[in-house]
Amino acid sequence: MGDNNPMEEGNISLGSLPIGTVRLDPAEIRGEGDEHDPRLVIPIKIELHQQPREHQIFIVRLSASLYLEQDLSQRNQFASKISYDLFHNMLLASTHLGVNNRALDLYFDLTQAQLKELENKRHEPGKHLYLHSVGQSTISLQKI
Repeated sequence: MGDNNPMEEGNISLGSLPIGTVRLDPAEIRGEGDEHDPRLVIPIKIELHQQPREHQIFIVRLSASLYLEQDLSQRNQFASKISYDLFHNMLLASTHLGVNNRALDLYFDLTQAQLKELENKRHEPGKHLYLHSVGQSTISLQKI
C-alpha cells in the first residue's frame, strides 16, 4: 500500500444502521488464468462491527459488479455480476465478542475483448473501474 494506491473503503449498512466496513487495496488486484480463461481477482476485507449477543447479523449472500464509470447504470457495467452464497458456512457474521474481520476474493471472469479493454484503460490517465457490492443480511434476534 503505497501513496499511489490508497486503501479504498466503504460502509456496510442495514437500512440506516452502520454494521461494518469493506476495504479494498487497489495494489492487491490481480489477474489469474490464461488467455483462454482470464479472470480479474479483487481481494476485499470485510469488517463487521460488534453486536449484542441477542442481535447477531449474518451476511448470507454477497453480489458484486464492476462499472466503467461511477454511474451504476447497466450500460456502464463491465463483466458479469457475481454472487456468493455465504449462508451455509456463516463466514460473514457479527459476534458479541468484538469486531469480525474476513477476507474474500471476488473472481470476475473476463472475455478476450474485456481483457483488452481493461488493459487499454489501465494506461489511460484518470480511468478507473468501480466496484459495487450488495450484501443480503439476516438478523438473528434471540431471547436470553
